[in-house]
Amino acid sequence: MHAILFCDGQVSCIPVNAMPEALLPYCNIPLLAHILRYCEQSGITDITLVGADRSTRRFADSLPVQPQLHYAEPADSLRTEAPTLVLRRLCLPQWDMGELHSFAAAAPVRLLHADGSPTDAELHSVGSTLSTPEKAVTVILSEFPRPETPSDYLRMQQNLLDAPRMSHFRIGQGLRTGKQTEISESCVIGSDCIIGDHAVLEDCVLGDGVQIGAGTVLRRCVICRHALIDRQMTLEDAAVGQGEIVSTHSKTPQKRLFCVDEQDGIHEGLPRWNTVETALQTGAAMTALGMRIAVGYDRKTSEPFALAAASGAAAQGAQVWNCGVCALSQLIHCGKTADCDSMIWVHGDSVQYLTVRGADGFALTSAQNRRLLQALEGGLSTRIAECGKIHSAQAFHSLWESECRKILPEPRFTIEVCCGNPLLRETAQRLFSGGTGDRIVLNLSDDGTQASAFSTESGMISHDSLLLLSLLSFREKGEALALPAQFHPAAEAFAAHFGGRILRLHTPAVTPTAAKAFARQGVCTDGILLFCHILRILDTRHIPLAAAASLLPTMHTARREISTRLSRQTVEKLRRSNPDRAVRLELPTNSGILRLMAYADSMETASELCSLWEKKLRAAEDGLYDLSQSAE
Repeated sequence: MHAILFCDGQVSCIPVNAMPEALLPYCNIPLLAHILRYCEQSGITDITLVGADRSTRRFADSLPVQPQLHYAEPADSLRTEAPTLVLRRLCLPQWDMGELHSFAAAAPVRLLHADGSPTDAELHSVGSTLSTPEKAVTVILSEFPRPETPSDYLRMQQNLLDAPRMSHFRIGQGLRTGKQTEISESCVIGSDCIIGDHAVLEDCVLGDGVQIGAGTVLRRCVICRHALIDRQMTLEDAAVGQGEIVSTHSKTPQKRLFCVDEQDGIHEGLPRWNTVETALQTGAAMTALGMRIAVGYDRKTSEPFALAAASGAAAQGAQVWNCGVCALSQLIHCGKTADCDSMIWVHGDSVQYLTVRGADGFALTSAQNRRLLQALEGGLSTRIAECGKIHSAQAFHSLWESECRKILPEPRFTIEVCCGNPLLRETAQRLFSGGTGDRIVLNLSDDGTQASAFSTESGMISHDSLLLLSLLSFREKGEALALPAQFHPAAEAFAAHFGGRILRLHTPAVTPTAAKAFARQGVCTDGILLFCHILRILDTRHIPLAAAASLLPTMHTARREISTRLSRQTVEKLRRSNPDRAVRLELPTNSGILRLMAYADSMETASELCSLWEKKLRAAEDGLYDLSQSAE
């Protein structure tokens, strides 16, 4: 027997609506993998996926299954060459093959549950055309589960997880929990979830990226991906849809707990989402860092938050430049052009993130974070000072494009731009159009700060490699290249080989010089500008991308985030007692997360260094490591 599955690109293991109509198992194995393996165990020899997108096809091809996989589009005219089972929606059926074969011997039929409800499954006999059958039959021994309540869904999850070798898939990677949380063993939790202090979860299913506030109690609930549950909530037998926010104002006032995080920006406690009021307070508090502030946002839904932040800053007498809809890289350029002290970028869809940057475009320093947190807790937005001004910075975007064109040579390569931000993609395509030579694929991050390049001959060249390669462009102009302090140590040797020089940002000996060079060059925070310099190198040296890539040293960086009880002072002592240029420790934040980076010429060596230092940190936590001993 063959099988045809109508696939909507759903390779994720998370339900897409509040009351799932199809079983989409969490347990960190995508639903499509379950179906394909089940078909294999049932003796199905050929499977056709209809409507599968590119990522789904790559995923399906990577699975070690025996049935032959084929692909088709919904508009294709499909004709069966063997008895065929058709699933019009993704589900996890359980069938009796003898019963299905008996139905398939007749004309095409629709399969019904014993109570007469449809199963969204069909059986087609040999030679029939794939169209909706007119006849229907009742399935007795087969099941096509359709959970109607959270309890049904939870029961199916538990049955699935009780299968052999499945218990270790109950909790996904990246789970972060607060103090004294209670999570029952029967809970199923997706990846990258955040659960606040004193939260209680009993018999619950959580999708990827779910955030649960402090003191919240959930019993027998299904929480779909990226949903947010406020603090001090109590939910029982509830289903919360994808991206929904469940919030209510508590009768007892809650202490404000502001956080400043490099990835999530400013947020107020857990869960990590913001309101217009928080944006207003953020704008007012940013005046503690300086009175010249640039504000931008990535989409129309973020505009109210950006305007609130601009109003809060202006109410404190600040000069605010409104950059409008822009990528983070464009905001950084506008902020530097206007000589701003800091920047606020609002981005996100269902959740709004308030990302703050310093004058150089990097994340705030520890001292700036402390001043900002003090200003946030001080409630500056409630004290309106002499009003400042809000200026339009739209003209800076055309100035930025003119600067890029000054660097760009005559188009010699065919550039294909890949970017999830349509505005940024159109800008890049306009800049790099007109070439007819070798094809280069430019991959830009959605915020525009990161870039990587690919060609058939060179393979993938990472953002760090492109940054290092841009040194050749600045060397020809007699400039040193300004790089972050945490950049791979191989940069200095590469620069010396080609007669160039590296300036490390935030290095005490060269901070003023490096900061000026960093602000002027902009390649560390602007992927498009960086790629302009790469094309300039290829043009002046008359070489393809593969030849330029061959000049680069081998650089690998392993990164880990480690939860630690060690104080900043203890970590600093450990770092000083073990001086090693190949390892960098970023001191733990208020959340107790320490970032560890190891540099090497192979990823295996870098990972080994990370493991070695993680052991040292654990030994120091247990008091088993002498901080006065030297590095091994």
